[in-house]
Amino acid sequence: MAYEQIMTNKNHTISIAKGIGITLMVIAHAIVSGYLHNFIYLFHMPLFFFVSGYFFKKEYLDNKLEFCKRRAKGLYVPFMMWGLIFLFLHNVFFHLNIYSSVYGYNGVVSYLYALPEFFIKSVRVMLFSHSEQLLGTYWFLQSLFGASIFYLVFMSLLAKQKGYFTSAAIICVISLSISILFAYTGWRKYMFSSATFFAVSSYAAGNIFRKYESRLPYNCIGLIGSFCLMIIGVLTMPVMSVLSLGGHICLVPLYFVVSCIGTYMVLSISYLMRNFTMGKILAYIGDRTIFIMTFHLLAFKVVSYVYVRSNNLPLEQVAFYPVIPFTCKRWYLLISYPLVGIVLPLLVEYVIGIFAGYYRKTLRNLSA
Repeated sequence: MAYEQIMTNKNHTISIAKGIGITLMVIAHAIVSGYLHNFIYLFHMPLFFFVSGYFFKKEYLDNKLEFCKRRAKGLYVPFMMWGLIFLFLHNVFFHLNIYSSVYGYNGVVSYLYALPEFFIKSVRVMLFSHSEQLLGTYWFLQSLFGASIFYLVFMSLLAKQKGYFTSAAIICVISLSISILFAYTGWRKYMFSSATFFAVSSYAAGNIFRKYESRLPYNCIGLIGSFCLMIIGVLTMPVMSVLSLGGHICLVPLYFVVSCIGTYMVLSISYLMRNFTMGKILAYIGDRTIFIMTFHLLAFKVVSYVYVRSNNLPLEQVAFYPVIPFTCKRWYLLISYPLVGIVLPLLVEYVIGIFAGYYRKTLRNLSA
């Protein structure tokens, strides 16, 4: 098989994996609890760190500025742009009952912002340290940006002395150890957190996996074996996520291993699906993860609004975050929340693409 075809298959497999990962994230946010929720949380966010590390190239060590520019464009720019837009819409959302002073998340409610708060929070957004509740998943952009830069710095310091992949292994172990230390102390300052260094270890694992990928072929046997191990994990381990490492310090290394197994499981599924229509759909979704991450929680509010209105409930209950509690027992909501949480953001991306294309065409015509 030609090199170009091999790389096309790899990129397509990765796009499908990202599509599966972002779909599982939306489902987990919609169902809130239960075995499926716990199963997804064992690997769905480490999957994205792993995949990002998979694409880290040795050439970046000789072109650090270009790598930083790419990371800033892909992570910081959307964080700042959508962060400011959602911030400036905060009071509008409050008047629409998307936020409320009565209902919220685990007793945490919202309030109207005054002008000084807008200013302070705007500065924090631009400093990569604040996002609105509806952008609750944006912690991932912060952690991935930090993980990418930390990995670049560590590799630059170690690669010439220890060799590229030996350095990657060392970084993986050290970062996981730092993550455990931060989880134990509860210390967090800006991007220096247990979550960020766990992200670095997953990032390094993805980079190492690229070298040894051929020794772990994607097939039904590997898929079934990894799935069985994940079932054992969800039945024996407490509920965990990248953001809750502090509660289970001794289990952090085990969580790392389980998340890697879950990632391999998803990659196996993705490889086996690459020639099917569903694989193409998931690849399309996977190439638009930033829009789903940005808008799925806001899209949930559409379902909540319809449910509240049709059941004559107080309109303020739309502000329940991320979904209205106890709706997991209603099968139609278990379908509606994830479906709307994926479809509406894709529609937003499509509409923005149309306007962006029209804008670029207009600029070309004016400059002609």
